[in-house]
Amino acid sequence: MAMPERQLSELRSQVAAAPGLTPAQIELVKRTVAKGATDDELQMFLHLANKYNLDPFAKEIWFIKYGSQPQMFTSRDGYLKIAQNHPDYEGLISFPVREGDTFDIDAINYNVSHKFSGKRGKLIGAWARCDREGRKPQIAFVDFEEYNSNTDVWKKYPSAMIQKVAEVFVLKRQFSVTGLVTQEEMSAGLVDTPKETRYLQELPQQVSDYVVSVQGRQTKLSDMTTEQVKWLADNAKNETTKAMAQAYLDELAYNEQKTVDVSSEQTSAQHVTESDGGDLY
Repeated sequence: MAMPERQLSELRSQVAAAPGLTPAQIELVKRTVAKGATDDELQMFLHLANKYNLDPFAKEIWFIKYGSQPQMFTSRDGYLKIAQNHPDYEGLISFPVREGDTFDIDAINYNVSHKFSGKRGKLIGAWARCDREGRKPQIAFVDFEEYNSNTDVWKKYPSAMIQKVAEVFVLKRQFSVTGLVTQEEMSAGLVDTPKETRYLQELPQQVSDYVVSVQGRQTKLSDMTTEQVKWLADNAKNETTKAMAQAYLDELAYNEQKTVDVSSEQTSAQHVTESDGGDLY
């Protein structure tokens, strides 16, 4: 049966927005990485992926929709890839700053002086500098207390996390990246976000890392049975949880996986409950 003209026109537009993807791959993006996107939102997503040469299947760019509000995400690594692909990129340097360090920024002359002492104390923040041929350097210092979200990853890797924030600042500004954000920018209020998204602290890099509560225990989708994930996809009250669960099922089907890893304690699907607001690590 012939495809309706309107649908055919939309498909042509989507293929034009992502010349490196086949129609089948575009459909896969819509079912997984850009779950819930309208045709117009999908076209926008594919345009940004193509513009910045980011691979949605490698999780270099992803789409999440909260109600009617779409948002295109990338990570520090996504911004770094954009910069490194530019012929004028000259380098990136950054370090966390701790009490006891000798640290000074000469903003007028674009100079950073940072020396470590023998004994380093409390983490204060991080700085970064990005150089591009033909332009002034971009320098930034970010305060740890302003960005620390107290999630597990921030508690375990505080220096690395605040260093990434500083790098995002300079990379994004030096290469004029628009249309993309990181979760750290959203959490700090640097990006306008709908009210229902403000509880989010850290979005997962993989759909399988989305966390819900199983009998009061925080559990990733990848640690649940297929039946439990299906139950969430059909019954979860939180729309983000439903979308994540369905996206994970689609991902499993694409990879021809028949089962997911389960914990030693088998938990029935009826005992699955959502965490408050859909907590993410």
